[in-house]
Amino acid sequence: MDIKQLKQEVENSPEARKKLLDNPEQFIKDLPDPRNDKQVFLVVLYVVSGVLIGSLIFMGILVVLSEDKTGTNVPQFLVTLASTALGALVGLLVPNSGS
Repeated sequence: MDIKQLKQEVENSPEARKKLLDNPEQFIKDLPDPRNDKQVFLVVLYVVSGVLIGSLIFMGILVVLSEDKTGTNVPQFLVTLASTALGALVGLLVPNSGS
């Protein structure tokens, strides 16, 4: 639930408004956990995958365009970016032991 939906719910529902005014802490605790939102997970997954694929493509282009073709002139930040994105992707895809 985003802020707009929460605002609409409080404005349109007398029950929700009463719960919010009576006990705001409990009202907030009863809201759904945004960490369980599948859309947020997919956006993060796509962004991290894009960073990984983009850095690998850019490294490949640099190796092809280099004169010695050994890959020794690939900037270290690209290697770091690709390995970090790979680690993040693996961390996202590992099954959660709590669920």
